[in-house]
Amino acid sequence: MGGASAVAMATGLIRGKLIAVTLGPAGVGMMGVLNQLITTLAQILGFGIGNSAVRYVAGAEGVERERRESVTYAFSLKLAVVAVAVSLIAAVPACWATFGDFDNLPIVLVASLTAPAVILATAIGALLQARGPTVSVAKAQIYSSIFAFIVGVPLILFGGMWGLVWALVAALATPLLIMRGFIRLSFPGWRAVFRESSAANPLIVSGFALIGTIIVGQLSAYLTRLAIVHQLGLDHAGYYQAAFSIAGNIPAFVFAAMSTDFYPRVAAAKDETEALEATERQIKAGIMLATPCFIGLILFSQQLLDLFYTDQFMSALALLRWMIWGVACRLVSWPMGYWLLARAKPRELFLLEGAGACLVMALTFAFVPWLGLVGSGIAFALGALTYGVCLSVFMRRRCGRTLSAECLRWSAVAILSLALAQFVAMQGLGMAGLTLALMVISAPSLAGAFLALKKSPHA
Repeated sequence: MGGASAVAMATGLIRGKLIAVTLGPAGVGMMGVLNQLITTLAQILGFGIGNSAVRYVAGAEGVERERRESVTYAFSLKLAVVAVAVSLIAAVPACWATFGDFDNLPIVLVASLTAPAVILATAIGALLQARGPTVSVAKAQIYSSIFAFIVGVPLILFGGMWGLVWALVAALATPLLIMRGFIRLSFPGWRAVFRESSAANPLIVSGFALIGTIIVGQLSAYLTRLAIVHQLGLDHAGYYQAAFSIAGNIPAFVFAAMSTDFYPRVAAAKDETEALEATERQIKAGIMLATPCFIGLILFSQQLLDLFYTDQFMSALALLRWMIWGVACRLVSWPMGYWLLARAKPRELFLLEGAGACLVMALTFAFVPWLGLVGSGIAFALGALTYGVCLSVFMRRRCGRTLSAECLRWSAVAILSLALAQFVAMQGLGMAGLTLALMVISAPSLAGAFLALKKSPHA
C-alpha cells in the first residue's frame, strides 16, 4: 500500500507541476476547489459505503460472502443513480457559492457528475479490501494512477482550463474501470437493484451512523476553501492547494496502510485493551517512519515548492510549513481517529469528528481576514492539535487511560526533531547544509525504527 501511495503521489505531484506551469496559481486553485467539490459530493452521497462495506463483507465466507457482495454492489448502484440527480441539482448553488456567478457552471457540472463514478469505485475498492489480500488493492491503485496520468498529461498541456477539468475527471473516474478488472461482480440488473431493499439494511444502518460525520467533515473542508477564494482570490486557493498537496501527499505512503490494515485489526480487537495496544503500535510505527519525511519537508520546503510547482508559488512557503506541522500532528491523531471509528458509538463519533472539522473551518474564517493566507495554515495546525487532545481525553474516559508514557515519549522526540528542523530551515543554509541537517536530525527516528524491528514481533 505504501508503494501504491508513492506512485499516486508521484503522478499527482507531476500533474500539479504541469498545471502550475501551464495555468499558474489560478489553475491549481481551480483544481483544488473542483477536487474538493467532487470529494464532498461523493462522500456525502456515498453514504459511508467505503467503511460500511468492509464491515459488512469481511466477516462472511463462501455463499454468504457472495450474497453480501452482491447486495453491496446493488446498493452502490442505487447510490450512484441518486448521485447523478443530486449532483446535477447541486452544481448550480455550488457554482454560485464558489465563484459568485455562473460563468464556470459548465465546468462545475462536468466535475460534479464524476461523483457517481467515485462512489462506485469506492464500493468496489471496499469489496477488494474486505476479501483480505491488499496486493489487489495496491495493484489497482498503481494501474489507476499511471493510466490517469497518461490520459491527463496531454489534456493539461493542450486543453487549457477544460483540459484540467477532464484530466481531473480521468484521475477520479479511472479507478472504477481499473478496479472492476480485479473483482468478478455480475451486474444484478436494474430490477434487482431496486427490489429487496431490506437486504441492504446493515449498510443503511452503518451509513446513517457515519453520514452526519461525513457531511460535517466534507462541508467544512469545502467551506474552508471557499473562505480562501472569497477572502483572498483563486490564486491564493492555488497556493493553499500547493501547500496542502506537498504536506499531505509526500508522507501519504506512511498513512496508506492505516485504512487497509490497521482499521480492520482495531475493529476486530476483542476488548479495549487490545484495541488500545494496537493503536499505540500504529502510532509508534507512524512516528518512526514519517518523522524523517516531515523533517525533510520542513528543511526543503522552499525547494519542493519550486520543484513541484513554480517560483510563483513561493507565497505559500510559510503556509506550507504550518501545514506540515498540522499533518505531523496526525501521526498521533489519525490512528486514534481509526480507533474512534472502530470502537465509539455513532453519537460519540459524530460529536468528536464533527467538532474537529468545524473547529478548523471556524479558525480559518477567523484567521484568514486577520493573518492572510498563513492564517489558514495556523488554523489547520491548531485544529489538528486540538483534535488530538480531545481524542486523548475521550480515550481516557472510555478506557480508563490514554496513550502510554512510552508512546508520549516517542511523540515528544518527534516534536523536538521537527522544532529543530524548523530552526535550521530558517538559517538560510545551502543544499549541502540542509542535507547534513536532515541526516543528523533524522538519526534518532531511524535508530528507533531499527531497534523496533529487532525487538518487536509486531514491527
